[in-house]
Formats: sequence, C-alpha cells, structure tokens
Amino acid sequence: IRVSKARIQDAVGISHAGLSREDNKVFVVGTEGGNVLKCSLHGVVLQKRAINDKVVEDNIVTLAFTPHDGPVYGVSCSPFHRNMFLTCSTDATISIYSMLDMKPLLKIDHESLEFLFCIEWSPFRPGVFICGSGSGELIIYDLSHSRYVPLETNLANKEKRPVYVVKFNKKRRQLVASGDGSGTVVVWELSSELCNQKQNELKLLERLQSSTQDISGSV
Repeated sequence: IRVSKARIQDAVGISHAGLSREDNKVFVVGTEGGNVLKCSLHGVVLQKRAINDKVVEDNIVTLAFTPHDGPVYGVSCSPFHRNMFLTCSTDATISIYSMLDMKPLLKIDHESLEFLFCIEWSPFRPGVFICGSGSGELIIYDLSHSRYVPLETNLANKEKRPVYVVKFNKKRRQLVASGDGSGTVVVWELSSELCNQKQNELKLLERLQSSTQDISGSV
C-alpha cells in the first residue's frame, strides 16, 4: 500500500494485518517500518487508473497511529469492541489502540524481552490476550488482573526458539495453539478462569476507550 504525505507517495511493507470484526472493509496493518495504519476499502476502486499518462492508485489509508520503534508483527482487533485493537512489535512493546485516536490507549513495555512476534485477543474473554516472544515465551495477559503485569508466562520450547504465531480455538475455548521457528506446534490448555467471561468485564475496555491520557507502563 501507499501512504500519501503532502504530494509524496511512500510505499510501505506490510508485516501483519487485522480485520475489523464490525466491518469487513476496514482493517489495520502493521509495517516493517513500525507504522500502524487504519485502512478502508469504502468508496475505493481497486484498480490502477491512468491520469494524464500517469498511473494513480487510490489511497486506502485513513489514519496513521503513533508508530512503534520496530517492525509490527502482530495486529489483533477486539472481538468485543468495535474500535479497539492490539499491536506488538520487535521493540518489545504491546499497544492497545482505539481506531478513533492516534495515540495508544495503553502501552506495555517489556524491557526484559527481545522481540514480540505475534498477538491474539481472546474470543471469549474481553480482557485476555496472548503474545509470543523471540525468546520462546507465551505470555498471557488478563486486564482484570493487571494492565501491565502478565498473568503468566510459559516457555514454549526448551531451545527458546521464537514463537511466531498463537491462535485460540473458537470451538474448544480452553485450547490455544502456538507455533515456533522450527515448525513445531504446541497445544495449550487454559484454566477455566481464562475461558469464561467475568461479570462486567466489558467495562474494562470501556474504561480504556474513555481514557483521555496516554497510559504507559513497563514490566
């Protein structure tokens, strides 16, 4: 895709994308340069057009968020909140954004970790998400437990190979799969606490959405 800046069009390399749960023509992409971009296909003609013998491409980027300091390899839109999404990066940070605000609503800095390569929001718990690290860790967050401190951290392999993908099982809510750099897949069983929505848990996301200040913390 291309990002228009004044009269200059800069091509960016996409490293990951997350599709909105509410609108299949709206999605968020992370780039190799650390950019986080909201894109929309509404009203866009998906083909190149020639104007005055020059090829013109429709710009689909509608908002550029505060970037990461490294490539963004994980993007996950919330299944429970239409405007909220997660990103993770090789700068060892996780950010929660609103599609309505350029600045992150919450930023978690993992000072002890090398890279973060993947992230996935739970389809069953609004406040739970899991990310995979470059040192072979599967890191589970529960925002009802803490905004900045992981609920638990598990080693996916003894060799500490990077975890590149993590996926929840939408049919069997207690199961999560992770994949590492050697092609090995590990299936994890979550506790019942991480599988069943808590009372008033959706209010956690509403409080983040309504926050007007830049919130950041480190682990």
